[in-house]
Amino acid sequence: MIFCGAIRLKNQAQFHPRKYVLGLCNSIIKNNGKIYTNTKIIDVDHRNAMYETYTEDHKITSKYVVMASHYPIKNAPGFYFLKMYQEKSYIIAINPKETLNLNGMYINSETPTLSFRTAKIGDEELLLIGGSGHKVGKNEDMQKCYGFLEDTAKKLYPNCEVLYRWSTEDCVSLDKVPYIGKFAASTPNMYIATGFKKWGMTTANVAANIITDMILRKT
Repeated sequence: MIFCGAIRLKNQAQFHPRKYVLGLCNSIIKNNGKIYTNTKIIDVDHRNAMYETYTEDHKITSKYVVMASHYPIKNAPGFYFLKMYQEKSYIIAINPKETLNLNGMYINSETPTLSFRTAKIGDEELLLIGGSGHKVGKNEDMQKCYGFLEDTAKKLYPNCEVLYRWSTEDCVSLDKVPYIGKFAASTPNMYIATGFKKWGMTTANVAANIITDMILRKT
């Protein structure tokens, strides 16, 4: 793969997302936190300066609520459903059948957007090619979107083998700036983190630090 020109950003980190999440979970548990799975939140009410969060079978009372549910489950106040849309993107993993020599992560500035990074499965190094993004429900032809990525892979590595392909949807705010902070003026101690525009691994970390500082009155 040859790049004719680029803007280089130093000190970037490429890490394994599952190992990262497991590390966060272990840190929460070691600090006496609790993680509940298979617990769907269906509503949140504000009563007497406290919040009542409802699951299908239980009610949790707390002073603070952080809504980090990807798409906000509560419409009012805030009305975030009017200020965001869903965007879908695709990615394929290929075995290039040759040495990659790809030292770094790359994303272009053109349309359609393409990104490149490596991943390892055992001793095998794969190339991940992402892109073909579009608004959800608009001209949605998954085979065409995957086909564009596969054609790109074949141009770069004619003998490559496409091993995996998958897609994801993410929230995008109208001005492309994520919503991080207070949920609404009328809901003190309720916070929101959404609209990451497919930069969730980094922006979620930033959001967690900002909201933590707000709860601890550090800002």
